[in-house]
Amino acid sequence: MDAERIRKLIENPSVDRAELERLAKQALSAGERDLALDIQETIDDRFGLEVPDATEDSCAVMASFGTTTKSFPRAVTAYLWLVERFVGRKPSLFTEINEETLFVALGRARTSQGRPFRNYFAKSPNKLFSESPLLAENPNNFAQLCNGWYANKNINNLEKQLILERFGHILRLAEGTDWRFTVTEPSDALQQHLNRLSADDLLAEIEGTLPLGNAGV
Repeated sequence: MDAERIRKLIENPSVDRAELERLAKQALSAGERDLALDIQETIDDRFGLEVPDATEDSCAVMASFGTTTKSFPRAVTAYLWLVERFVGRKPSLFTEINEETLFVALGRARTSQGRPFRNYFAKSPNKLFSESPLLAENPNNFAQLCNGWYANKNINNLEKQLILERFGHILRLAEGTDWRFTVTEPSDALQQHLNRLSADDLLAEIEGTLPLGNAGV
């Protein structure tokens, strides 16, 4: 599929929701996960202010960090619990602005100037949604963390997984050993991502290159 043509097409405000949803499914079927995610974000921005994956978010999640494992009725609650655990392990991640902070906090570049359309974390709701200020007016779209920063809740479960992986990478905590975010009914996009990770881990295990976990209680 012509990904560049579709990216230009989704910027056209006259394209309706049904067409965008069709394009998202087409991109997913073609293995264009990033493109499908971009299209879904466009749908969320134009047609809804609530958490975009309401159906996904209602799925139960089993989350663990170190030796603590908890069951959550909603994905966003489990996600925020894990974020707090990661930040608690390294508080300077958000108090000191550096490359690590930006790596975790910045969302996907969406504007023609390359600015993040949304941030994943910021010091205020307005900074979370600098390019879509209406989202900052709805408290359902964000949550304040214990460190005072705000977390963007207007993300789907694949994005939650990817953000948690960023935390794990920076803190050198191994997924599955030191932390876990297990969605009972993952979306197709999330399942494809997890399948790819499983294949990569198997290859690494065969080659003897899997990192050792080091999370405590």
